[in-house]
Order: sequence, then C-alpha cells, then structure tokens
Amino acid sequence: MTEFKISDLLVKQLSESFSCIVCTDLLSETHDKIQVNQCPHGHCLCSDCWTKQIENKKKECPICRAKVKLEFLSRNLFLESEFKKKKVYCKYQYKEEKEDGKIIKDEKNGCKDIIRIEEMETHFKNCQYAFINCPNGEDCKINNRFRKNQLEEHNKGCEYLKVPCQYCNTPVAKINKDHLESECQSYRIKCTHCKLEMLRMELSEHLEVCPEMTIQCKYKEGGCQVTFQRKYQAQHLASENNHIGFIQNIIDQHRILLDESDRCFKRLKSSHETLEKRLTNINKYSNQWVIENWMQKVIDIPNDEVASTKRVSCPMFYFNSRKYNVSCFPNGFTPANKDYISLYLHLHEASPNINIKFSFEIVNSDPTKSIKKEKSSYFQNDKGIGWEKFAECKTINTLGEGFIVNNKLTIKFEIEIPQTTDPLTTK
Repeated sequence: MTEFKISDLLVKQLSESFSCIVCTDLLSETHDKIQVNQCPHGHCLCSDCWTKQIENKKKECPICRAKVKLEFLSRNLFLESEFKKKKVYCKYQYKEEKEDGKIIKDEKNGCKDIIRIEEMETHFKNCQYAFINCPNGEDCKINNRFRKNQLEEHNKGCEYLKVPCQYCNTPVAKINKDHLESECQSYRIKCTHCKLEMLRMELSEHLEVCPEMTIQCKYKEGGCQVTFQRKYQAQHLASENNHIGFIQNIIDQHRILLDESDRCFKRLKSSHETLEKRLTNINKYSNQWVIENWMQKVIDIPNDEVASTKRVSCPMFYFNSRKYNVSCFPNGFTPANKDYISLYLHLHEASPNINIKFSFEIVNSDPTKSIKKEKSSYFQNDKGIGWEKFAECKTINTLGEGFIVNNKLTIKFEIEIPQTTDPLTTK
C-alpha cells in the first residue's frame, strides 16, 4: 500500500515558514506526531535534520551556530498549532497503488472530504473509503482488496461469506458444498439399508435397530462367523442347537480370563504389600556419627556463659525432604549441667507441626553398656530437641570404660515420623 506524506495531500502549497531551512521538506511529514523543534534563536529544522546536525561533531544550529543538544531543543508551539490547521485531502481520495511512481486520484470511488491536518488520524480510522481485505477469508479470489463502503456489494459474490444453513442455522461459507452432504445434522437423509428417511442426527440410533442392516452373530466371540439381516436374527439364533456350543466357548474363554485376572490380582497385592513396607522404611532414618580427637574437644570446649555457641556438630543430612543435623556439647549446654554431655537434634527450616520420634545412643565397645535414650517431641521456635543431661562426662571420658576407642566417640541416632492416626473430620 502507498505511504502518503502530508505534502502529497495538501490542498494549498504552504509558505516557507512551514519548511525545514536545511532540506526544504515540511517540518513534519507525518500526522501522528507533529513536533516543530527550534534552536535558542528560533531556527526550525525537521526532526531528521536536527538528528543529523547533532550527530555531527559540531552539534550546532546550521544557521546561527548556536550549540544545541537534542533533548534541550525547544518547541515552536505557535508554528505547530498553525500547521495542524492546514487543509489536506483524505488519503483515500487516491488509488491504493501508484502509477509510474505517482499517486493517482480515484475520481469515481475515492473520498471527497477535505480535512485539517489535526483531524487526519480520526478521519482515517472512520473513513468509509478506506481499503480493507475481504473479512470472509484469506482465500477469497474475487477482488480481495476493496474499499470499506464496497463490502456489501463484494459479499453478494463472495463464496466465502458465511450464511445460516437453511436446516440447522449453522453459519456456513457459500463455497462449502459438503455441509449438507456430510455435516448438517438437521438435513433429511435416507438409510442406505432400509431407505427410511430421517434426520442425519437420528441415523446412528436407527442403525442400532434397522431390520435390513446386515450384522454379525452376537456369538462371534464363541466362533459363529455367520452374517445376516437383523430381521432374521431370532431365526439364526435358534439354529445350531440354540448356539449352545458357541455359548460354551465364550464361557470357557471368560473362565480363562477370570483365572488370569485372579493371578494378576495376587501379583498386585504382593507388590502393594512390598510398597507398604518400603513406605514404612521411608519414614525412618538412622545413621552414626563418629567424633574424632574427642579428648581434645573436651578440653577445647569448656562450659561457661557462652557454652551454647561452642559445640561439635555433625554434617547436615536430609530426611523426608528436610534438613537436619546433631550437635554435641562435651561439657554440657549450660553451667548447670557441666558434668553431663548434652545432645540435640536440629531442624534447619521453619518448624512444621510434626511430631518427631528419635533416639541417641553413645556406643560402647561392649554393646550391653551402650547408653541409649529416646523420646517424641515437637520442634519449637527453631530450638533443638534432645537432652541437657544425656550421660555423665566422667562415665564417658574415663579411659577403659569402653566409650572412647582410639580417641573417637561414636553416636548412633534414629529418626522416625510416626504415621498419623487422627480421625478424618468434615465440618
């Protein structure tokens, strides 16, 4: 489509004051953004010339040599206002395509309106002489591009115009010849078997009972491969000793399927029981923590007012998608329990409302002397849960008691999330 400049549409030639003093084009050639910029001394250039001038190293007005920057140019509002009042022809007065590089007036079909420049945008949006494509489909072959006020005439011959079907009222393109033959559910057709006339939507239900339709014996599964018209079904079923042999075949086949289903059920039940056991194991976690160089840690971590910040911690581990670790205070968590080893389990996230069952065991070389304790508890306020007085220091640290082996202390721990047995309630 031809792009029109304002200078192409002017009713009268404008004075030089509306032209760029560099390129002599109009100060604005587009109607959607009319802006006249000037230097501090009032010299006006079109936007393209101002851009080129400022991109030049000199960055100055070509007339008065005043230094300028694009963002600091002022607008000549008076000139803009006068420019917007000038009269132009509607661009739809012309043909859509140029001829020999020139715009050509369409004296017969073009718009005759003369408007102000400031009215161009609104007028173009609503002009009945604007060019449009056929709205009925891209495949339209007859004059696919025409003026808006010619749409009614175009539709008279357009095969892609959708019109209501006379039978079902569904919008259908004129070119769609298959609608009545295969799609319209309200079109009357004949059954190909009995020639009875009915609506297409009734055909599928009719075929279930049509007496002239050829069908297979309902005991085909049992071996009877005979076909016949439905009206002879009773006569056929009475033959072959009332089809008892075929019926027995079907019963035998179903018995085989039933036996296979029973075996499949037993396999699934076994798999289910195995998965239940695995699920139980998923809710438990056990491990052991070996603390090396234990006696040195007893010396290095005294019990004082900042004891709570001095601890031995095991590496983080994950259980049920949550992060935990265990901490040990060799000389007690507080001065009040300095003669005991303190052990705690920590959850490193916002404390969920879950009940944790867990146990700690300080391992002895003689398993019968190992010290094990367990409890159930809820995490509260990001604090660990455990024991301030798990075991006496002198018992653990005395060499020969069996707890310190090669200067190592081993702590076993187990965590379990009990299955909920709360009743289900709907309020």
